[in-house]
Amino acid sequence: MPRRTLAFLALLFLALPASLHAADEVVLNIRQFALGGAYSFGSDPVWLQVSVKNASSRPQSFDLQIQQLNLLADASPMADTIHSPQTLQSGEARILDLPINLVRGDSRHSVIYLQAIANKGTILGRTARTYGDATEG
Repeated sequence: MPRRTLAFLALLFLALPASLHAADEVVLNIRQFALGGAYSFGSDPVWLQVSVKNASSRPQSFDLQIQQLNLLADASPMADTIHSPQTLQSGEARILDLPINLVRGDSRHSVIYLQAIANKGTILGRTARTYGDATEG
């Protein structure tokens, strides 16, 4: 009997409109990676443009963490994590231009991963982007 109850509750939850499911309190979007997607590995930083919006009804203070992850190694970080402390008022949106250094790796299985983490460790929002082949030359 408990299996039927759990199955029913799961089906009921899936049937609810998406607007009733939990949503990110901080909406992150990678708008631009490098200039036109052209990048190379090396000592020069690569430009990352991120839009950040507080979708909650209260001010949010959080640490924006940026990582380069290797998907072939259980999404382990390939380099140091970049930390960018942020505070947004309710409904506030902001565009951030951030320089990041890429480490050489398998570019088809690497992603740029961003997450907004509250002071208590709660993940408020996250996004990721693959970056494909490096530019030759």
